Formats: sequence, C-alpha cells, structure tokens
Amino acid sequence: LGEARDYYNSSIAGNGAYFGVAPWLILLLRAAFVLMAAFSLWFLYRYYRKTNELMWLAVSSGVLLCTTFLVGSLGQGYYSMLLFPLLMAVLLPGSPMRNWPAWLGVYGCMTFDGFYSDRWTAFGWMVEYNKVTWGWSLLMIAVFCSLLFRYLDMRSDGVAGMVPPVRPESDAPRVPAGGIDASADTATGAEDAVGLSKQR
Repeated sequence: LGEARDYYNSSIAGNGAYFGVAPWLILLLRAAFVLMAAFSLWFLYRYYRKTNELMWLAVSSGVLLCTTFLVGSLGQGYYSMLLFPLLMAVLLPGSPMRNWPAWLGVYGCMTFDGFYSDRWTAFGWMVEYNKVTWGWSLLMIAVFCSLLFRYLDMRSDGVAGMVPPVRPESDAPRVPAGGIDASADTATGAEDAVGLSKQR
C-alpha cells in the first residue's frame, strides 16, 4: 500500500510515476495539498463546528477524502462518489462550493466524457489520463482559496480571533406560521464573525 503503481492510478504519486515526473516535484505537490487541507480543516473546525455543524461535517469530510485520494498511494476515479456530501454542501449558505472552478473540478473527476482525438492525439491522450487528477486538484484548490479569502477578509476586519457565540435553541426567535425562508435567516459562523466588525 505504500508504493504507488503507475497504472490505473490518479493519485499524484501514481500519475507522476506514469508520466515520469521528478520525485522532488511529486513530493512538493503532495506537501502543498497537505498544507491546503490542513488550513481548510482548521478553518472549518474553528469557525463552523459549533455554528454550522452540517457545513463543517460535509466540507471537512470532502476535503479529507479528496486529499487522501491525491496524496495517498492509490486514487481511482470511482472514489469520487464519496465526495457527494461535499457537492451537496452547495445548497448551504456560505458554502465554499459556490464557485465555478469547484464545479469544473467536479466535472473533471466525475465525467464519463472521453477526450481521445485522432487529430490531436497527444493532447487528447494527456487530458484523458489526467482529468481525474486535475479534477480533484482543482476542487481542492477552489475550496482552499474560498476559505483562505474568507479568513483574510476576517483578518482585515479584525475579527479573525473571534468566534461568535452559539445561541441556544430556546433563545431563537419564533417564526410566524406564515413563515419566512429559513435560508434567509441562516448565517454561517465565518459570516457572523465578519459581521461583528461592523458593530465595533
């Protein structure tokens, strides 16, 4: 399990072995994705674990799985079905999946489209063999950048060290029978923290 095979393997190590990528570059790429995952998991745990548990669980599990597919010794395209909770997090307000690069990555790792070409043989072959690896990579980068920019905004507002208190359900305002859209009244932990800066 510690050795990456060079066939039917979409992990960074397996893809690099197939294409003859230098070992130092493979190691650098793996380390980069581990660092991106570490920041993403920390941010989600810090600002969402108590304020939006569903967001924290769905996105954190997806980040952890996607990193494992990329950094581990074996990653195959059908592993992508395990990312379904991360994909469905797009329905949650403030989700890091609400951007087009993330969904371009989803297309890359989940599509059944073939890219072989008689006219551009080398290019089509390259895209076909790299689409899953590139898809996972783009998905990770998109989620990481979304969370990083959110954190930088919080730092610029001076609220990066604050965690908004969790309001007990008994203190929550009651919604009239007519009701309002629940999503309109839902705020993520990070968004609440950013909002604190406007009250200072």
